[in-house]
Amino acid sequence: MIAVGMAIVSAVLAGPLDPPAGPIAPTPGPEPRIAINQTNTPGDSGALFIITAPGSYYLEGNVTGEASKRGIEIAADHVTIDLMGYTCDGVVGSDEGVWSLGTRTGIEVRNGVVTNWSQGIKVGQAIIRDVRAENNIVTGIDVSAGSLVVDCTATNNGTGIRTGHGCRIARCVVSSNTAIGISAFHAANVTDCTAYDNEGTGIFCQTGSIVTGCVSRENNGSGFFVGASSMVSECTAYSNSGFGIQVGSESTVSNCTASTNGTDGIRVFGGCLVKDNTCTDNGQDPAGGAGIRVTALGGNCRFEGNHCLNNDIGIDVDSTGNVIIRNTCSGNTTNWAIVAGNAYGPIVLVQSAAAVNGDTASASVNSNHAWANFTLP
Repeated sequence: MIAVGMAIVSAVLAGPLDPPAGPIAPTPGPEPRIAINQTNTPGDSGALFIITAPGSYYLEGNVTGEASKRGIEIAADHVTIDLMGYTCDGVVGSDEGVWSLGTRTGIEVRNGVVTNWSQGIKVGQAIIRDVRAENNIVTGIDVSAGSLVVDCTATNNGTGIRTGHGCRIARCVVSSNTAIGISAFHAANVTDCTAYDNEGTGIFCQTGSIVTGCVSRENNGSGFFVGASSMVSECTAYSNSGFGIQVGSESTVSNCTASTNGTDGIRVFGGCLVKDNTCTDNGQDPAGGAGIRVTALGGNCRFEGNHCLNNDIGIDVDSTGNVIIRNTCSGNTTNWAIVAGNAYGPIVLVQSAAAVNGDTASASVNSNHAWANFTLP
């Protein structure tokens, strides 16, 4: 009888014999990454912390800078730093927040704030992800060739984001920087970014670049300034003090909107295709501007399917050898300004038509020429 009683007590104390439904959670183990601290990554007279070996590192808390020192120095390739949402906060006279030689490769910095340094992040070939760079004197984020900068913000720096050649910048916001918002070297790919209220150009890229799906608004320079042999598509340039969109020779500008910019909405040089854009209310500067302009250094451009409304000049062609077809202009101070020596479809003044209320109506456009340009009433 005693044995039976003890068996019952043991069963009660042991709990249910059947395990709970679902997968068995693993027992937490030690943190697989290396903490950035004076034990693991001791600094020296030039940096608070120095990483000397490849690996995955993380912050344990906020970091406060010191004058004439960097925050975190990366002295190895293939280093990942997770800021863990913490802030690296410099002081007056601090050097870079996160720094490596430009020749370093395989670096990643993510998930945190870098603020109040001479330069926020200045590293070699890297991935910079989910970082806020704020109030850094020279640049917020500065990376070398072949880098990726994604889902970052850069605010109140000198230049917001600066990259070497062959870099991709995606889903970033750059605002209120005292120089350029985004400055990218050759062969950049800038996608879905917003540049707002920067003192210089909003988005600047050099030769052979692609800029798509971006917004550049209320910058004190131009909205977009892109080098030769480039493509700008599905972008919006609004209320910039300079040009809305300027591209170098042999480039394409398509499906963009340029509105209320100080000078020209879209400005191109030789050999460009400018197609299916909308340019309105440009030429706000006292010097004026055009919805679309090809400069005297241009020629061999094609302007097709664009709509220019309420600009100082609608379409302004200052060079010879261009083709102008299927465009519309309306309400501009001067709708068309085309020098001799160009090819264009007929320019037809469309008359106001009667209202339509029913199933049929006669054509109100008095030209069936496939290449006709139209001046709307």
